[in-house]
Amino acid sequence: MQEVSPRLIELIEGFTGKLPYPSPDRLSLYHDLGIYGDDAGELLEKYSENFGVSLEGFRFGRYFPHKGDWLPAALWRFITFRKPRQYERLTVGDLQKGIDEGKL
Repeated sequence: MQEVSPRLIELIEGFTGKLPYPSPDRLSLYHDLGIYGDDAGELLEKYSENFGVSLEGFRFGRYFPHKGDWLPAALWRFITFRKPRQYERLTVGDLQKGIDEGKL
């Protein structure tokens, strides 16, 4: 279990409400906490500003869908019989590591 900054937890709880404890470091922002789209963008912007973390090279679309993307994607999957897109997990622990290293 990775130690997570109380300030980071407070930032995330501003978007989700109380985080489940005792291991918030393993929680995925999208998969477990349901943060995506504009909310994810706003959280990452505040995260970068508050903790001085560079987001240069961070690829948002690998970890989060945009709000509203589900409808066109759902229609496309229905027409083509493709599986839904899988997003990588970006965890609270990853954000803490970004704080420690200065880069996400």
